Amino acid sequence: MSAEDVLNVRQLGMRLEDATTSERLEALEELQRLSRHLPVLVCAETLGRLMQVLQERGSSEEYLECLYVLDALVRCRETGAADARRNAAQLLDEHEHVETLLDLLLHADPAVGVAASQVLTALHEADDTRLEALIQECPDGMNKLLQLLPARGDGGSREAVRDQALVLVQQLTRSNVEMMKTVVFNEGFDTLFSIVQAEYDAGTCRYYYYYYYYYYYCYYYYYYYYYYYYYYYHYYHYYYHYFYYYCSHCCGRAS
Repeated sequence: MSAEDVLNVRQLGMRLEDATTSERLEALEELQRLSRHLPVLVCAETLGRLMQVLQERGSSEEYLECLYVLDALVRCRETGAADARRNAAQLLDEHEHVETLLDLLLHADPAVGVAASQVLTALHEADDTRLEALIQECPDGMNKLLQLLPARGDGGSREAVRDQALVLVQQLTRSNVEMMKTVVFNEGFDTLFSIVQAEYDAGTCRYYYYYYYYYYYCYYYYYYYYYYYYYYYHYYHYYYHYFYYYCSHCCGRAS
């Protein structure tokens, strides 16, 4: 990394603030190219401006190019996992960043939703604990993701959004009990059943049975232990007091 590289990245970052749409797109494409070889530098110098672009009411093209840059910064395919974890930690330092990505999941352009979901998936691979905590802190964080699951029946691009959302939900609920509860109590199983049935009826059922059995297992695992302990706690709690009162009364110590 040379001084020329630093100056170049800074100038590209400045072009994201006050520039036309075409100039922004050119700057984002160049940042995407530089992110492959200088991800730490690009993240340190431009992350704030990249998130500012995503928070503005820009065009779908600007959102997509910006999300592509973030995806390259978090994955760091050519520089290694250490850089990926470092950049992910910087992005996850502010919960507003995660909230912005969750809002983009519901964007009118399906391609933006897919790209945002891919960035969240990459963040989860880099630091799953931190991302799960931030999603739980965001208002309706997990619910925004669950809204993408119902089968819309329009095929094509919307199904691509749903497929990517399924992958992310499966990762988030792999070991996080609180997120499992969110799925359970937001009609997640009905939604998953409907997806499996719709794909099966259409003759295109691919990997949805995997998610079906996965959530089927989580459902019964959670409810079995929950009701088991709830029922037996109250059962023994009641009979303990009944037995204590009975013995006290028979021994003449009842008050």
